[in-house]
Amino acid sequence: MVGRLWPQKRVKDAIWSADLLRIARENVHMLIIGDGPHRERLLKFCRQVIMTGTVHFLGERSDVARIMPHLDVLWSTSAYEGQSNAVMEAMAAGVPVVATDIPGTRDLVLHGETGYLAPVGDRAAFARHANRLLGDPELARRLGEAGRRRMADEFSAKEMIDRHAELYRELLGSA
Repeated sequence: MVGRLWPQKRVKDAIWSADLLRIARENVHMLIIGDGPHRERLLKFCRQVIMTGTVHFLGERSDVARIMPHLDVLWSTSAYEGQSNAVMEAMAAGVPVVATDIPGTRDLVLHGETGYLAPVGDRAAFARHANRLLGDPELARRLGEAGRRRMADEFSAKEMIDRHAELYRELLGSA
């Protein structure tokens, strides 16, 4: 996962989900890219649930775009969000996403088509969806590619400019 280590991001949910996933898959490693005021709390939490060696805190990185294509799945466990940059970057890189079913993310991730959505706090759903993706590389590739196409077709700078221009034309036409 990529994000600020802050309560809104619900990083503990991701750690719990990784612990559940570890039951099904021994070789699971979770990378947490980002930093924030809850870093020490989260490190302590990992030690308490014996996730040391499985959860890796990479800190703030300037090379996320280089790392992103190598991830098997991106998790976004946020309780609330606008349109998540991390989710958009993962999708643009062809990485399947498992994210919370919240308004900003729901606009990006199409459940079962470009990734999976799970209720906020549903740790088992995150583990289940990730396990499915890890167990079926063809499904992961298909969802990742669909996400990449969605970002290129519907969320490119050109598409945003065209939508804004259309909005202005509508507003000027009704004035």
